[in-house]
Amino acid sequence: MLQAHPGISAAQLAVRLGVTERTARRDVAQPREVGYRIDAEAGRAGGYRLASGRTMPPLLDAD
Repeated sequence: MLQAHPGISAAQLAVRLGVTERTARRDVAQPREVGYRIDAEAGRAGGYRLASGRTMPPLLDAD
């Protein structure tokens, strides 16, 4: 989502993922903890965006 929709807000992210805004914010914190730089801008035009030059690895299925 962060790659495909730079500047996505927590509210928009929550709707797309089908979770609460709190969960969306927590989900953004996880890749930050392992070293991915995710920039956040507050305000009406703000949102989350993956820092320039970085890509997220594909998610692994836990099954």
